[in-house]
Amino acid sequence: MAYGKPQTHNTCCANSDSHAKREPAVLSCGSGAGLTLPVSSPSNGCSGGCWKPPALVVGSVAVNTQEMSNPTVKIDFSSIINYGTQSCSGQFFIGIIFQLSKVCDHGSKVPLNTWIFQKGFDLFQQDVMGQRNGLSVVSDFQDPFEFTWCECQDCPGCCSYILEIIDFHTDYITHVSITNVNINALAVE
Repeated sequence: MAYGKPQTHNTCCANSDSHAKREPAVLSCGSGAGLTLPVSSPSNGCSGGCWKPPALVVGSVAVNTQEMSNPTVKIDFSSIINYGTQSCSGQFFIGIIFQLSKVCDHGSKVPLNTWIFQKGFDLFQQDVMGQRNGLSVVSDFQDPFEFTWCECQDCPGCCSYILEIIDFHTDYITHVSITNVNINALAVE
């Protein structure tokens, strides 16, 4: 092991002329620090979800398939969605739309697919007189959210895969955060 001079690593879009042989597989680890969604609360005249945000980036990963012939790219994503409820009516709802897109060789962003995380409860009870009585709900929840995406690339290149929240809606939700974000890409010939 040599000391002193740090080793340099090729980045995704670096010149690939230094590779003498073709890589049969490339594993790329992405980044994602998590985020907190700006939910509305009943105290401001809204039961929640009254504001559609600009796209919020949850995580991204870059993979270089320039040295591959007809590569297949697999994206794996996992996270934990944390949310709290406060409802005197006995109901709550949370819906989040995630979109995976890619940008190759500094081109345009291309949407690939969407996934929906959705949870809701209606805890109304009917009494003997047919009246509906709500149960008060105050609680915190944690749910895993994950997906796998796979595609064949016609034109190998350097692509960044970006996962964004493009819309969300909440009713009687006090807070929402996404933690333990992991995203990676595996490309094979």
